[in-house]
Amino acid sequence: MILAKLTPGRGILALLLLTGSVYVNSLGGEFIIGDDYNVYWNNPRILTETVSGTFRLDAYQALPQRHPYYRPLAFLAHSWLARITGRQPFGLHLASVLFHAASGVLCFLLLAGFFEMKVAWLAAALFLVHPLHVEAVAWMAGFPEVLGGALAMLSLYCLVRAPGISDCVRRGGRIADCEHEGQARNPKSAIRNPKFLWLVLACVAAALACLAKETALALPLLAVLFAGRRAWPLFAVAAGTLLARMLVLGAHSASLPSRPLTQHLRILAAAAVHYAKKLAWPWPVAPEYELGQATWIWLLVLTGCVLAAWLACRRADARLAVLMIPASLAPALAASMVFFSDLRFAGDRFAYLAVLGVALLVALAARRTAGLVLALALLALWSGMSALAVRDWSDSERLWAHALRVTPRSKTAVLALGEWYYTTSRFEDAARVYRHGLAFRPGDRDYLDSLRNVGRLPASATNKDASR
Repeated sequence: MILAKLTPGRGILALLLLTGSVYVNSLGGEFIIGDDYNVYWNNPRILTETVSGTFRLDAYQALPQRHPYYRPLAFLAHSWLARITGRQPFGLHLASVLFHAASGVLCFLLLAGFFEMKVAWLAAALFLVHPLHVEAVAWMAGFPEVLGGALAMLSLYCLVRAPGISDCVRRGGRIADCEHEGQARNPKSAIRNPKFLWLVLACVAAALACLAKETALALPLLAVLFAGRRAWPLFAVAAGTLLARMLVLGAHSASLPSRPLTQHLRILAAAAVHYAKKLAWPWPVAPEYELGQATWIWLLVLTGCVLAAWLACRRADARLAVLMIPASLAPALAASMVFFSDLRFAGDRFAYLAVLGVALLVALAARRTAGLVLALALLALWSGMSALAVRDWSDSERLWAHALRVTPRSKTAVLALGEWYYTTSRFEDAARVYRHGLAFRPGDRDYLDSLRNVGRLPASATNKDASR
């Protein structure tokens, strides 16, 4: 079989070709109304930003919308990409696809140090084609997620290379027993030890990942799973980036809204069920979702969690895959509580790192013939689903119309689609979209003002405003 003769070089080439075949359609995509325009066109500093300037508070105060994000590396990357590509969509999309492919290659190299080549390649391939990645890769404004993910994978790869853990594990040792293998015997020569340099590279990549996107703060938890106690430097790095965030943003830094503890727990549980469902069955995908799920979904997810826990207790390799999922989702669950609204905030891109745990769990089953058939079938299915989902991100009208079909109450989708129709002089279509929004949010000021702008405000609303 082809996978039986797999080599690192062939595996990397196959992963690159796989990524290209799935995301080739994204290269022709346009700017999407919303964050794409805010980042690349409505930001006056995008073509003039300096390295030092991105780390200061005024760089974030100048943005069209104030937000509690501190992503200096992502901001700088957007600026460099805009200058290099001339703010042309093709070049921006190409950068996202290349960084996503790099994440897959690094996944393959990382896992090849712990598992058979076949398992490592299948896990990386499944990671690359999972439909939850479409938002991050096909959306130009989602580049920070791909950038942070690639740097996080690089950090993990360098970390396991530092003490020689992966080689020891492949020879049958446990992570706990392998942590000190390969350390320099002479402390004075430690700084000249190549393994020490790998550790430095791991810390630098971790810091850059955390400064690119907040979801990379899950990196220390993932590092513990791969490197045990040797992961402590990454905790220091994550703490340092959080401290920098607080010093720069100050009062603008994100914090949990004032709510009862029980409500926070309900939001956390609803977000966890949502992401578990999407990781297992990523269809349909959309820019926004409501977290409310039917009772049978909760029961199904609970059953899946029990089975995963049972499997983790029986097999050490499965334990690694299972624990990677909640560890990677920790920042996404925190974001759901911080940005909770009547729509219940959740996004596919926040599960970027968590997909690797699911992919590895499926790949581990490929050691048996039936499991291999399942893994290859999922690889083909997810590839097709992702290729179809990429088409929805080709232009603003197609994306936001699709978003309204998946999440009818999405205010973001209503306003974005209405704005698209308005700018293209399709006023009746814009009015139809705003009336759709009013059906779910009667009396919403934004919808009424938008209807007034297109000259289609209902008479009842006009009389109501006059009476005020």
